Amino acid sequence: MADKESPKNVLNRASKTFVFEGTVRFSDVDSNRHVNNSVYSTYCEEATLHVFACGGVEALSSDKEPIAPVVRRAEYDYLGELRYGDAFRIESTIVFSKPTRGVLNHSVIRKSDGECVCRCVSHGFWMNLDTNRPHRLSEKEIAVFLDD
Repeated sequence: MADKESPKNVLNRASKTFVFEGTVRFSDVDSNRHVNNSVYSTYCEEATLHVFACGGVEALSSDKEPIAPVVRRAEYDYLGELRYGDAFRIESTIVFSKPTRGVLNHSVIRKSDGECVCRCVSHGFWMNLDTNRPHRLSEKEIAVFLDD
């Protein structure tokens, strides 16, 4: 019988939902007066760092191993617009497929009306920046992200 910390219990499960909030800056807006598609990538990267910080994994921390997420593939569905000054939130979940890899699901939501304006599915791994090798999160570290 597997114990609570076995890989079967922590891998391939959706995490709790993490929320990152922001406001559209003037520099985020293109000539069409809405957020440029490429900016959503930056928003989702910030949300990813927020998810890991909430789970106790500080990217680029100077007092621990410097670990950072690396995106291997990202898919975006643009569903609406954000404009200069709009407040938004990004609701993120993560599924750990392996201790070194996972899939992040981000929904960018305009706060004024609750409309989801962008969805992103991001596949990646965790890199130890000292060794330039994938970093393996322990089962205990992964369990912190889960909604038990």
